[in-house]
Amino acid sequence: MKDLKRMCCKKDDSPIQKAIDYLEKLKKSKSLNDQVGGNHYKKFLIQPFIFHRANGLKQAEANVIDYILRAPEKNGKEDLKKAIHYIEMIIDTDYS
Repeated sequence: MKDLKRMCCKKDDSPIQKAIDYLEKLKKSKSLNDQVGGNHYKKFLIQPFIFHRANGLKQAEANVIDYILRAPEKNGKEDLKKAIHYIEMIIDTDYS
């Protein structure tokens, strides 16, 4: 984390610095360091839940990301089909 900060951030108010500060704060949360029912999200540098919250995603968009990320480790093609289904629902409800 410190190397990323040193390499990327020149100003304290940069988006990267804000992200680093946010991640540092969340690292202290026990619930965000646990995962119930597997470990398919634990391997990511930024856990999907944290990414969703930090970027203010709606639930449907968050589900798309989750299904795509977990597909190789969990349900493969079925998870990708679920992601497509969510995308179709987003298009139908938000862009029609």
